[in-house]
Amino acid sequence: MSPMTQMSVAIVSDYRLFAEGLERVLAADPSFSVSVAQGVVPPDSTVVILDGGMHDALRRCAEIARDGQLPVVLVGAEVDDEWALSALRAGARGILPKDAGLEQLVKAIRVVWEGQIWAPNQTVARALGLLSSLSDGHARHGSGAGNALTPREREIVRYTLRGFSNKEIASRMVISPATVKAHLTSVFRKLSVRDRTQLVVRYHAHPPLTARPGRRSELPV
Repeated sequence: MSPMTQMSVAIVSDYRLFAEGLERVLAADPSFSVSVAQGVVPPDSTVVILDGGMHDALRRCAEIARDGQLPVVLVGAEVDDEWALSALRAGARGILPKDAGLEQLVKAIRVVWEGQIWAPNQTVARALGLLSSLSDGHARHGSGAGNALTPREREIVRYTLRGFSNKEIASRMVISPATVKAHLTSVFRKLSVRDRTQLVVRYHAHPPLTARPGRRSELPV
């Protein structure tokens, strides 16, 4: 991201102290233009911070995500297996638990703005493990799509599921980030998914190949 690029961050919460406090803290970073959404998220928003502690947080997340076009970071959530899985399905790109700090939040905003996923590693592992167990009886029905992937596409998917960014994948495979992006676009088309979030959910529901688990404390995918 260019140093001159300013992200428009909208904060959504029913709790005024939460929203205004977060707005004041983030506004100290010159790379953010921060506002508190009053009912409707401003159309020029590039990232939305959603209060994960609200009773209807997941419903609001699904409404705001706009088919994956607007990154949403859920903050202050009481994370458990089913909730994390539901959050991914609702379109969340970032999940931060109650004990997350400001540094983690700023990193999460930047990561989801770049089209990746940010969540505690153990949260993703639990959520995807639950999804796999729920689909255990019919997972093999989706394996055919994975067979259409080329060996290079399969390798890129493995790196993606382990939490590596396009630049990191490019470095390990000795290809350009643009080539990685082109391969991922092909993967998305073949597996009928929209983005990396859906790739994670789709893969773990119907695994077409074997991936090795990542070891990061946070997992930007």
